[in-house]
Amino acid sequence: MQSHLFLASTPFNVLTATMVALALPDSDDKQLWLIDQPASLSPFMQAALVWSSSPFTSVRLASNKARGLQQKLRRKALLETLGRQACELAPSHVYTANDRRIEFQGIMAALSHYGQPAVGHYLDDGTYTYTGRKTHWLLDKIIDRQLKRWLYGGWWQQPDDIGCSGWIQDAHVAFPSLAHPGLQQKHLLPLPASTDHPALKQLAQALVDKPQWLEQASLVVVLPHDSVRDAQTEAAMLQLATTTGGNVVIKNHPRNAPFANDSPWAGYQLLPSSIPMEMLFPLLPEGAQLCGDVSSALLTSRWLRPDIEVTSICKQTSELAEVMEKVGVRLLYC
Repeated sequence: MQSHLFLASTPFNVLTATMVALALPDSDDKQLWLIDQPASLSPFMQAALVWSSSPFTSVRLASNKARGLQQKLRRKALLETLGRQACELAPSHVYTANDRRIEFQGIMAALSHYGQPAVGHYLDDGTYTYTGRKTHWLLDKIIDRQLKRWLYGGWWQQPDDIGCSGWIQDAHVAFPSLAHPGLQQKHLLPLPASTDHPALKQLAQALVDKPQWLEQASLVVVLPHDSVRDAQTEAAMLQLATTTGGNVVIKNHPRNAPFANDSPWAGYQLLPSSIPMEMLFPLLPEGAQLCGDVSSALLTSRWLRPDIEVTSICKQTSELAEVMEKVGVRLLYC
């Protein structure tokens, strides 16, 4: 029996951790630690903490967000506590969707220091897995690196790109051949997809107050954040919703303002904006369609539900749009 420790800060991190955990032997121990959480937990994270059919031995809140110098100094003490707890757990594998997370590096350093080194795993986090997220030569490689080493310890590493630190050996990627060049140097493993697993359906149904809307949906329109909404793109989405017909469901961005009564979207079935995009896929029927702009959500939908037709409305090409097209997303230029 082996022990696995998963660190997750977002709903998508929880989903990828779940996919990997479901593929592990039932006899293995699997712990899920929620990190970098706001003081007020989201409904999703609250549900994850009491998820009765999860594949994890236990799920716990491990750390909250740290703002300002005083909170970051207090985080140093928390990191020492997490390091001790990890050593007591003695995981042979530690998983993260971002190897720049201080909790991940602190735990890996503690395990190594006490003679319990673990295999570090990177979990696909969407866009940056394929387009990369380069470090800035001054802000990241010098200022941030020195500050973190001063605050937390000399073990801190500033990887050139996401998933590329020395703490990572294996990378679980939905589309391995398209991973950015830095990740290609790691041991790449295909990320399993088990969207139809009963455990995930249970979690999704606990979050969606009207699951029948999704289970009978013909089209789901995913709206971007208000700051990047574009009238021309939105008009194309509305046209697609009008011509598709059937049960059209609208997923508004969690941080968008509510629709006004005269909004063209107000007449459609509206999902609560707080529902994570990832929780729609276990409930969507075969033959459903998905529409949105150029986004990580649409990219990962091709991994989670390859049977669903996905259309991305875009005004110009981009690196992310090119990746999306390679995995089967239909690009509709407006």
